Amino acid sequence: MSLEILETQIESFLKSPDSEALAIRGAWGSGKTYAWNRCLKEAKSKSNGIALKKYAYVSLFGVESLEQLKLSLFQKTIDKDLIGTSPSLATFKTNIMSSAKTLGKKSIPFISKLISPITRIISPTHHLSIDQKTSHMIALSVSQFFVKEAIICLDDLERTHLDAQDLMGFITELKEEKACKIVLILNDEQLGTKEKNEYEKYREKVIDKELLFSPTPKECCEIAFGKDYKFYAFLEDKCCKLGIKNIRILKKIKNLAEEIEKFLNERSDETQRNVLSSLVLFTYFFYTKEHDVPNLKFIKACTREFLGQFYMMKEEKEQEKKEEKEEKEKKFFDQYPRLLEFKDNIDKWIKKFADYEYSYTDELDLEIALSVERGFFMDDKMKDAIEKYDSEAAIREKEKCYDNVRRIYEESFCSSAEEFVNQLYEAAKGFAAYIPISDLQATLEMLHDLRAKGEADKLVEEVIKANNSADYFCESGHAKPIRQERFEKLDSKTRERFKEVCKERKEMKAKEPLFDILERIATQKGNIEEDRNEAASRDEGEYYSVFFEQKFPLRHIYNVRKFKIPGVHEKIEAALKKIAKINPLHRVRVEKKLGIKISDEDDPPKIDSPDQK
Repeated sequence: MSLEILETQIESFLKSPDSEALAIRGAWGSGKTYAWNRCLKEAKSKSNGIALKKYAYVSLFGVESLEQLKLSLFQKTIDKDLIGTSPSLATFKTNIMSSAKTLGKKSIPFISKLISPITRIISPTHHLSIDQKTSHMIALSVSQFFVKEAIICLDDLERTHLDAQDLMGFITELKEEKACKIVLILNDEQLGTKEKNEYEKYREKVIDKELLFSPTPKECCEIAFGKDYKFYAFLEDKCCKLGIKNIRILKKIKNLAEEIEKFLNERSDETQRNVLSSLVLFTYFFYTKEHDVPNLKFIKACTREFLGQFYMMKEEKEQEKKEEKEEKEKKFFDQYPRLLEFKDNIDKWIKKFADYEYSYTDELDLEIALSVERGFFMDDKMKDAIEKYDSEAAIREKEKCYDNVRRIYEESFCSSAEEFVNQLYEAAKGFAAYIPISDLQATLEMLHDLRAKGEADKLVEEVIKANNSADYFCESGHAKPIRQERFEKLDSKTRERFKEVCKERKEMKAKEPLFDILERIATQKGNIEEDRNEAASRDEGEYYSVFFEQKFPLRHIYNVRKFKIPGVHEKIEAALKKIAKINPLHRVRVEKKLGIKISDEDDPPKIDSPDQK
């Protein structure tokens, strides 16, 4: 049942003075309570929209006994004009006096005298000098007179501890003897087998009308976001693609979108779309209780490298015998043990990503995923990640061009061989500085299959020219064995050429001044991993020379230190402590500017005052 039909049914229910029981059932988070409250407030604003004069809302979650439920109803009943106002002692007193009038004018003075002790009984901040059992009995006895001719909403039926027969009997009493209208809100999917059987046993006798609330994703988005929200159209499109119908999850998406909005000001439309798209996907995966949905652990692992290796492994399996296929698959998941549990679903989930237009997980996605898990954004990290992503738009455009050309080969019989070779070469050349080794291997193999050896050789030289890293060209630079295997699959000529480049680059790196390497680390430029490894290989004396003799900027020292790079951090501290010993000024700089505690043993020589000279 859609939201529109449900609202029509509730509107009719509220207008009628007849005593009846209505059940509204639906999945967890579908917005049942929200829809009820919305209809209630709309009906209140209309003349004769609500037939009865009183209203009470009670969640059955945690209610242990009928006596507790009766007291809650007594305590929470309010005049219909106060709908939308939380029950309080003031509304409680108003309700009692209003109900007293229906008992006759002579009862008003008597009821007025009861108000003070009764409010003390139900208020946790007041205490009477009577025992608890007596006070409980007084409140229960008095409550029988006041809970009548009211609309009563009992929510969270699936979470109650009450006996189903007792509860249904009480609902019948309210309906038939107290002229009340009852609304039961429940998630019948969450009822246990026993509770479900009991509910079905009594509902025919007690429930007059039962509504299944199942709004469309579009209706849920309208409820959760509101059509006036800045990003409504985009978020609605993305949420509908995933089929999200849980209002609670949609509200979380909106809350996180509002928080991340401050980082998106003055960013490109592409950056805004990608950030919000990832935010929707990650929030849904993190909070949903659906079984057929991947969790964040899986999507965080879906990097370009992982997906490339996965598809190549699949292609190779198709050409091998059963035993070889099993061995190939085992070897692959040995490199990604955390993803072994998802093995049977990877194809299906990757297809779901493609339908959603999500290609793979990058650094910005990882930061968004971590933020969703922790429930808030770390401003500096998120700002830096978005700035970096925004600045790499040109790289992504080249990557997109390259992927599109490869898709021509994989998805259709378009293009002639000559045309395709030219397109592939140009696209790969444009992406040469960033192309993963697995993609390069696949591209070279494709060119060789098409007898375009000249283009393959030229592409290798373009990659060498565009990529300044030594590790990229080194067999040992590919840490995971699966990546090393891809390196080995390169044709022998390319592999030998890469080995030459690796040797040349390593020799050049060893001769490079430490000053330049540390400067790149401090400013996060160049090949970060390669620079860190090289910096770790230098000795403490070089650090002392760079910092003290070559006047390396203190701000850069501070930036390098905060990364706490193994093999570098310790040498920086040792060099700075040595510098701190030279004179008090250097010690103050090291302690105050760089945050390194200098012990008394490291005290520099004292400076004599003018009087002592």
